[in-house]
Amino acid sequence: MIRLPDLPGGDEMHAVVIVAFDPTTGEIHGTFVHGSLGDIEPSALELSESRFRAEVADRVGADAVIAAIRVPLSSFTSTWIDRVDPQTLEPLFRAAGPTSISRP
Repeated sequence: MIRLPDLPGGDEMHAVVIVAFDPTTGEIHGTFVHGSLGDIEPSALELSESRFRAEVADRVGADAVIAAIRVPLSSFTSTWIDRVDPQTLEPLFRAAGPTSISRP
C-alpha cells in the first residue's frame, strides 16, 4: 500500500504486482502493477491479470506454461524479484543496488 498524502481526503493507493513466471524454473516472464484508490476491486484485478497473461503469452509463445502470483507492492522496498520458488510459489527477492536494472 502506498499512501498519497497530497490526495484530497487522504485517499490511499493500493497496489499489487502481478508476477508472471515459468512454473517449472521460476524464471520471471514479466511484472505488472495494478493499483487503485481505495480497495482493489477483485474483478478489475482479475481482468488486469488476464490481459497481462495474454501479453506475456504473445511474447514468450502461446504454448508456454505461464503461472502468476500477486505480491503487494509494499514488498518491493529496495528490492526486486529475482525469481519465484516453483515449490512454494513465494517470490525470491534480491536487494536493489545503485545500478540495478530490471531485465526485459
